[in-house]
Amino acid sequence: MKSHLILATLLMMGMSACNRYSPSWEEDADGTKQEPLQSVLGIPDIIGTEIDNAALLRSVTDSYCMVSDENKDQSALLQKAIDDMAGQGGGNLLIPAGTYCFAEVYMKSGVHILVHKDAVLKPYWGEKTKNVIMLYFTSKNDSENSFIHDCSISGLNGEQYTVDYSHFTPDPGDDFPPTMPVRFALCRMVKNFKIADAHILDHYTKYCGIIFVGADAEDVHSWHISRPTNGLINNCTIENASQGYGLCQLHAARNILFRDLKAKGGVTLRLESHAGNNVGVYDIYGYNIHNEYGRAAVLFSPHTSHNGKVLVENVTALSSASAVDIRSGFIDKDSQNNPYAEIGTYSSDSKVHNVACKYGKEAQIEAKDVWIYEPDMYQYILRIQKDEAYSQVEGPSFAPVLDSTGDYYDVSISELKSEGFPYHENKILYKEDIKRNPKDTWKIAEGIPAFQK
Repeated sequence: MKSHLILATLLMMGMSACNRYSPSWEEDADGTKQEPLQSVLGIPDIIGTEIDNAALLRSVTDSYCMVSDENKDQSALLQKAIDDMAGQGGGNLLIPAGTYCFAEVYMKSGVHILVHKDAVLKPYWGEKTKNVIMLYFTSKNDSENSFIHDCSISGLNGEQYTVDYSHFTPDPGDDFPPTMPVRFALCRMVKNFKIADAHILDHYTKYCGIIFVGADAEDVHSWHISRPTNGLINNCTIENASQGYGLCQLHAARNILFRDLKAKGGVTLRLESHAGNNVGVYDIYGYNIHNEYGRAAVLFSPHTSHNGKVLVENVTALSSASAVDIRSGFIDKDSQNNPYAEIGTYSSDSKVHNVACKYGKEAQIEAKDVWIYEPDMYQYILRIQKDEAYSQVEGPSFAPVLDSTGDYYDVSISELKSEGFPYHENKILYKEDIKRNPKDTWKIAEGIPAFQK
């Protein structure tokens, strides 16, 4: 039992201090939003890279002949605009209203892309493309001093723009997977950066919208920059994310603030640090993280990485499997032959403060999690047909917070509030409190019609 980790879970006498964070449960669910950042946990108000409003501003349509066209590949034109701007010492690139298709474009130091609220950015999908990354925040070749710095993409005047890959479905008989692998942005060798104001229209694709990874090199532990460092991810949302993915996934990162993020489906802030050379994530901060009809707002899953501190404040979930999901590390298939691989962890000073979760029956459910549910809840687990390319299993929320870490590491939870849960109301559900054996999960799933083929 880890009841000692619950710091005033039900602070009823101090509820007035919590009200400023309480969600309204409206569809927008942004009752937690406040400016400037006011943190109980001491989360730093990271600004990210500053945009110089007096710097050179150049429109990609006026200067580089980009045109509004939902099918034309304009990757080379956008890349030239970025390269030219970087060659002049940096500046601001404007993407005006319209629809623009591109992929595999690399950001450069000193370049800031400002996107009009009526602009729609779409990934260009070539005939032989197996996956698409629209925008790279990294250099093309990883070496010790090859990182880029001071760059950003954000909405003009802070208004959201659209990133749309909601209509990617395979042609009959092609070799593509049933859900296209697409990412909006990949961050790797970058320092002092910002990604803001992106509203991503997903279609249950194979990857998270924004991903953070370490340098693709053998020994990077002595490098000054070996992963995304000093960044702000602000005011970004995603719709129709896959249960196995979501908005942001962190394999490697340092000193990044994730603020005002929302996801419909999947996981909003996915701290699953299992890819690459295990440089891990350190000093990660989240503020106002919301999820609905998905798996969780915040997920801890270290695999074999030993990670640093994570502080998250103001977490809300509506009809998600849980608000916060804290998993134990494990030796994944990529590390099974490594004799030095260890069960991963997060630092014991990691904290999640002010969690509010509302029960629902439309959460995304994975077969491996059915052992968590009380048996009388199985009847509510259903297979939902979305379209020809994708279907998912939906079911009830199982707990406001799940902690299945055992004794490997601790994440403290404070000020937990929930509504409507038939089990575990206002509680953290620990693995040792579940009466079913996780090894029986597939046997249990075979008896639930939603999981039968």
